Amino acid sequence: MQLMPRPILWQRLLVRYAGQPALHDLIAEQLNPDQSPGVLRFWLNAVAAAELKAIPAAWVTAMKTLLASVQDNERLASCVETVLAWKKRNVTTAPLRAALVQVALREQTPREIRLKALAAADSLPELPQPILEFVLNELSSEAPLETRLAAAEILAQARLSPPQGHQLLERLDLLGPIELARVLPAFAQFDDSELGLALVGQLQRASGTRGVPVALLRGVFEKYPDGVKASAESLFKTLDAEAAAQQARLDEWLSSLPPGDIRRGQAIFYGSRAACSSCHAIGYLGGNIGPDLTRIGRIRSTAGPVRIDRFPQRQLCAEL
Repeated sequence: MQLMPRPILWQRLLVRYAGQPALHDLIAEQLNPDQSPGVLRFWLNAVAAAELKAIPAAWVTAMKTLLASVQDNERLASCVETVLAWKKRNVTTAPLRAALVQVALREQTPREIRLKALAAADSLPELPQPILEFVLNELSSEAPLETRLAAAEILAQARLSPPQGHQLLERLDLLGPIELARVLPAFAQFDDSELGLALVGQLQRASGTRGVPVALLRGVFEKYPDGVKASAESLFKTLDAEAAAQQARLDEWLSSLPPGDIRRGQAIFYGSRAACSSCHAIGYLGGNIGPDLTRIGRIRSTAGPVRIDRFPQRQLCAEL
């Protein structure tokens, strides 16, 4: 039986009642590869928004079939986004992990879908080498920031082997502070002295390190031997000294600032040189990667925007 619902009314009802056991099998019947993209998206949107504690068994079976058999990118993207929506609402997606990894292994599939499939998978096991190389390539400076951040978070949540840890280590000097802060937790799973000392050395050379909070860096080294921690401590002292010097310079600038100019500030915010609006929004204009700045003047002193302007790496990393 194939149901053709009236979109708005039916979808509201489905979102409200989709989590009821009596409807699980009925809905699972509609999650099949024979549905058109529009109809399948309708049912997927409903189950994605349903109030769930766990994915019903019938839906797991249906979603496994969809992820394995759907070939067109439109329907595949809808399937992956549904699983990602469950994960974002703290519904475990572990039963679909293997199917999501298989999606990520399809080289002909657009990279956005492959990355979302990995992001949707709970507790990724050791990554197959082709997937690791794919995700590492998405950390390149040529990729959009949103893509680089997604790749960094996937690596941070995956269980990596020591050789894979060394592969990731080689990419750190290419990363800005925001991506670097997102990916560094990947190294917290190791306790190997050789890898730990190499990590310290790489962080000393990487320009993005200056924008990563020292507290985050300390957490990365918690499991490493004392010799590694001692080596890292010298790096922390250098970063703390730089932060103190920056604060002194900031205080000096603040004491000499003239009154603000709203129109000039707006031109800078939306201009291409600073590109603030590519990540932040004021009102309904701008990006959504960073915090919304519509009411920033009500919650921050003048020092906040000045710190971002003068020391963007350190402050933006802390914000994001």
